Amino acid sequence: MIKFARRIQPHVTLDNVDVTGEIKDHLKAFTFTDNISGEADSVSLTLADRSGKWRSERPKQGSQLKCSFGISTGWDDTKVVSRYIGLFEIDRIRISGPPKEISLDALSIPQNSSISKAQKTKAWEKANLKKVAGDIAKSNDMRLYFSASDSPQYDRIDQEGQTDLSFLMKLCSEAGMTLKVADRKLIIMDERKLEEAYEKMIISGGDRAIKDYSGESSITGLYRSCSVRWTDPKTKKSKRYTFTPSKRPQSNRVLYVNEEINSESAAKKLAMAKLREANKEAVTFTLRLAGFLNIRAGETLRLTGFDSFDGKYIVTTVNATLVGGTETSLSLRKVLEGY
Repeated sequence: MIKFARRIQPHVTLDNVDVTGEIKDHLKAFTFTDNISGEADSVSLTLADRSGKWRSERPKQGSQLKCSFGISTGWDDTKVVSRYIGLFEIDRIRISGPPKEISLDALSIPQNSSISKAQKTKAWEKANLKKVAGDIAKSNDMRLYFSASDSPQYDRIDQEGQTDLSFLMKLCSEAGMTLKVADRKLIIMDERKLEEAYEKMIISGGDRAIKDYSGESSITGLYRSCSVRWTDPKTKKSKRYTFTPSKRPQSNRVLYVNEEINSESAAKKLAMAKLREANKEAVTFTLRLAGFLNIRAGETLRLTGFDSFDGKYIVTTVNATLVGGTETSLSLRKVLEGY
């Protein structure tokens, strides 16, 4: 049986002022979305505003929300576990009525930052991915969290009329890494290492908490192997390295890649990363469950009792409603084996 949180106690600060007690009796909805990579995390609060206080003294776009909540796993459980959601900037304010309500929608990507807006041109020579990411983080007044055993090396890499975020996202995807912006940090992690982590839980098809689910498997767009052309620096001759995983998909297609690579080891890493990026959405699954399930994007779980869709999955998105009817929706994809 899935172990859900029984009691949830939201905690909110607004521009460094604790407003938890102030909003406690007015909080009608509290939702958040946690993504593994490529999209901003988000949080949304809806308050009953009968007096109009929040409308007249409302926070402005750009105000900061820091959100967390305490979790008790049993009605009689006095031990409270804290779950930090993150730091967000208010992007949208909505009002409705009657009765009077106000909703605050906030994102993890700072809206006053140029990281996702300004198109830039810059070049790096003799630099690796960590160096490029560190420079981008520094130029946007952020910190870098880099968790990977390998950092691809570039003789030269050019950012040409791209936003920092889109440029870095491309580099991370090509390297088989995840990228997200949270707490004014650029967070880069090795996707394969995340998939290899121990499963946090098992979800069975017969569990009564499951409201609905759906799974999809497709071979369209999948590749059996990846072939990378590289140049031997000694002989100056072009060679090809072809990578085929031990558990390859049922496809005869080969992905051909032609890039400036000067070693077989680099060609192998690139082939594995390119094949992973092309094939990773082969099997996907979504679940909607009653209650709050304390799991994060990037963690793994195992599905059983779902017939051919049984297996180990990585969580790509968590969407949770904590007030006004507790519910958790998960987006999953089956982990790749051998690359």
